[in-house]
Amino acid sequence: MFSAFKKLIGGSKPPASQNVRPIIQTCGDCGVRSGEFHDLFCTKERCPFCGGQLASCECIGSVLKLTDEEQQLVDEYIDDSIPPLSDIMHRWRESLKAKGRVPFEAHPDDPIRAAYRGDMEAIRTFLDNGFDLGVGNEIGYTALMGAARGASIDVLRLLLSCGGHATQTDKHGRSALHWAVAQSGDSSQAACVHVLIDAGADINAGDEGGITPLMNAACFGCADAVRELLQRGADPQLRDNKGRTAKDLASERGHSDVAALLA
Repeated sequence: MFSAFKKLIGGSKPPASQNVRPIIQTCGDCGVRSGEFHDLFCTKERCPFCGGQLASCECIGSVLKLTDEEQQLVDEYIDDSIPPLSDIMHRWRESLKAKGRVPFEAHPDDPIRAAYRGDMEAIRTFLDNGFDLGVGNEIGYTALMGAARGASIDVLRLLLSCGGHATQTDKHGRSALHWAVAQSGDSSQAACVHVLIDAGADINAGDEGGITPLMNAACFGCADAVRELLQRGADPQLRDNKGRTAKDLASERGHSDVAALLA
């Protein structure tokens, strides 16, 4: 990722201080060391079939030749501990093992990782060295999105004050506001939502699947963020491309407290 980041930034040869980066020895998401396999479906693991992010690529359908009914189960992904989804996921694990899973490798630090973990010192160094806030990784995921997903509120404010755009989206149409509620969280997550909306984020924008930030928050059971989004004007009646509302997504995934907020 970092080499692609440098290539996208381009320009003249960086200062000497940019040529030496701290080496990241463990995965920031699942904590494994270099050479070890990620926890399965860690967001940092690469798919051995397409080279993309394993947690979000679509290889499972083509590799396993899933039926429409099986693909729907995978897309909804409610409970993989019981059949038939558990059987599908067992087949997928075996296919990944046979193909050869991609282990974690130590790598130089970069702004996206630093933003996600809330490392203000590292981010200030990257800013001092002139990294482009608008440049993302291979799917357009930026440092601002990383700060939002990591609920790194201080880094988020800093990046916005330095020219980060709350309206920028990745290649799948997800803004930093989507990423701020892309995993379960607490009050710091709601604070990030507040800051991003104040910075101009489109509260009702849907990604390529029609998923709005409110739907994301409902899906992951982010009650504090759901309250914040509703108070700021998020529309609970909007539907994704499959016709589901935020309440539907909360109910499907057993987040009864969030479903009650959306009732």
